[in-house]
Amino acid sequence: MLDTAISIPHIEQVGVRARDIYSQQPTRDFVRSLVISERRVRLLQYDRSGAKYSDPFDFHLEAARFVKLVLGLTSDDPRLVGFDKSICWEVYKGTKDVHGKINAVDAKGDKITYDIVGDRPSFHRCSLIGRATNTWDVTGPNGEEYIVKDLWREARRSSEPDLLEAAKGVVGVAQMIACEDIYKVSDFRDLQDGEELTDRTKCRITLERYGRQIEHFQSASQALWALHDAISAHKELFKAGVLHRDISKNNILFGRPDAEPGWRGVLIDMDMSIFVDLAKRDNAADFRTGTRMFQSISVLTSFNSKVPMAQDFYDDIESFFYVLCYLLFVCESKGKQYRILPMPQERTLRVKIHWRHFRGVCIGLLGRALQESSPGIPQYYPLPCQIEGKDTPQRPKGEVDRGPESRVA
Repeated sequence: MLDTAISIPHIEQVGVRARDIYSQQPTRDFVRSLVISERRVRLLQYDRSGAKYSDPFDFHLEAARFVKLVLGLTSDDPRLVGFDKSICWEVYKGTKDVHGKINAVDAKGDKITYDIVGDRPSFHRCSLIGRATNTWDVTGPNGEEYIVKDLWREARRSSEPDLLEAAKGVVGVAQMIACEDIYKVSDFRDLQDGEELTDRTKCRITLERYGRQIEHFQSASQALWALHDAISAHKELFKAGVLHRDISKNNILFGRPDAEPGWRGVLIDMDMSIFVDLAKRDNAADFRTGTRMFQSISVLTSFNSKVPMAQDFYDDIESFFYVLCYLLFVCESKGKQYRILPMPQERTLRVKIHWRHFRGVCIGLLGRALQESSPGIPQYYPLPCQIEGKDTPQRPKGEVDRGPESRVA
């Protein structure tokens, strides 16, 4: 019971609600709450470094202290209740339209205010602890289009602004306009002597804005050229001494309309990137780094390895291959995902990959990229999997299968 000692379930239970608040209020920096029993009360704070709680006290005996807590938690000052004051919202009179503004710095380091496009971040990581990345599509005073990225970086990790600075001028890698550190978790924690804290700093980065993720391709050639340019960018980035370590479908964007060769695919998100020393090769693979679906086998198996292998550019190249597989097996000809058929419930059901379909998919995609206008190339991707013993899914009506070899004729 709370009157004797707080337990881990109390913290976890309130933490679930704190995460819900973070998911609905992306401009939150911390969440504070009270746990109250018949006689005692305890203050909990959840921020990007974890949870902290106060000693319980009897609010019957210390009523004034309890009133101060309630007044603090219901303050009309956004900063006191955990909101980022540099992001503000206005509602137009007589309408439901919401207009947002965000303060940042420009390339010269001067303060500037951008208009937020929409009323939600373009990307919002709904995590309770960690980087808690948010990105906002914004426009400048003269109509410039940028992305403002907020994240809480850990001091012991490589700083993303430093990595982006090293990537300046690298073709095919997202270019940074400006950055600034806003504040730290320790700024709104009452640290005691000897208290340990994994401190995090809120960093705001302004980047050039590009197109959508590669999975939203409109043609096979568009997807392949984007993948080609992203791999070339990765090579040049590695030459600059930076290893990306998080290649995924979400981190490869299309360039701007009518982009020049080299900018048709753009690498973004260097949260997980590190500076590499080619002579030492001492960066051990870590299964917690990257996007699970696209991690290399070496990185995946590092979780139970006593001596993990060093992670290098080969692991990222393997991740590029898995991105290609994702495009082949999951997406149709114009970036739409296949309709997932319901699976039978029999436990003995066996599903196998038909490699002749895989071969046909690869040849069909490459063939369309080279000869997209050829009428002999079918406008569909065969389904990669089928239930063993069942018939192959039907092709579009009126289409004739000429076999994989004929698709590159």
